[in-house]
Amino acid sequence: MALAAEWDRVLSTPFGQLAEPRTLRELRAIALGAADRATRAGAAELWAREASALGRRSTRAARRRHEEEQAIEAEREGEPQASSSSNEVASGAGLALEAARQLLDETEPMALELREASWWEGLHATLGVEAAEGWPATLNARWAGEVFRGSSGRLAQGVIMGSMPRPLGALSFARVLGQYGVGLLDAARRRAPSFALHAHPRSPRRPARYALFASLLAERCFARFELGLGRSRAREHQRSVAQAMLRSVRLTAMRVLAADGLRGEPVSAIDGYVTLAQRVLGPAAPASLFGVLPELGPGDGATLLGELMATEERARLIQEHGEDWYRNPRAFEAIAAEQGTPESALPRIDRERLLRAIGELGRTFAEML
Repeated sequence: MALAAEWDRVLSTPFGQLAEPRTLRELRAIALGAADRATRAGAAELWAREASALGRRSTRAARRRHEEEQAIEAEREGEPQASSSSNEVASGAGLALEAARQLLDETEPMALELREASWWEGLHATLGVEAAEGWPATLNARWAGEVFRGSSGRLAQGVIMGSMPRPLGALSFARVLGQYGVGLLDAARRRAPSFALHAHPRSPRRPARYALFASLLAERCFARFELGLGRSRAREHQRSVAQAMLRSVRLTAMRVLAADGLRGEPVSAIDGYVTLAQRVLGPAAPASLFGVLPELGPGDGATLLGELMATEERARLIQEHGEDWYRNPRAFEAIAAEQGTPESALPRIDRERLLRAIGELGRTFAEML
């Protein structure tokens, strides 16, 4: 409680009144979530100025990962082709890279209409703060459990959720729903005969489950049934959440493309990052944030592919069980059947499937916006 009260104080204090020095984590939180625009601007400027050393460490680590992956691929050349799961193939850099490019191109017209005046305002817009109605007083795991209480049944047994995010906007609640979805998957894995059959470290399966449940927050039926909003307010809620989610998925694509730029010369990688940041976040994004905004990690490609596969799964569940599928026990029976399927038995994720998913994602955002 004391820590939460301190963060509330930090985020509500005008920037000029904040005592220095501040850590990069604090500056990032203030730039992202402070209520006052001038406070966000001041924190963003200081964050960008102080983040270069951390960015250099992050990009060096990403470059080393690329070199190690290239060395592994070189060792595999000439070896007999071993059987592998479809999702091991799907997590390859080539598919994720093409998906990132296609996704940015597909969603570019919609993103241009939402372009903010600065990069830090574009970052703040990923929170979904405009969707401010109907939320519970406290953001906790119990809220997510109540949402699915009548439909998840025995699947909810053994669900373990991580620490709760700070309620900075609508997407904080989406993260809790995503954690619940992953908790269902992990609980099923613990009950499986062999954990290794269900948990490849670079699989898009986990990110897909997270994204599927998080996307519920953008459904009008969710706003009406769970948040108690009327038809018109539910439509406005959907539009606000969809705008934030569009920005968020484009940020994921930016991670993949920024990391891929490290395969080339450092100067071209930095120039590529600045261009990407201006395209995804907004004007005047500083090069010092390369490797920091967004952070780069080894699972970014799998995360992007998982978010695209969640779009495909959402469409299937809606077709079979209706827009309020999350309230239908039969939908959770279908989810349980999928959870019991080993990675090697899942449908292959190839280029054609990804392109269809990107098209579906574009149509979904167009309808919601």
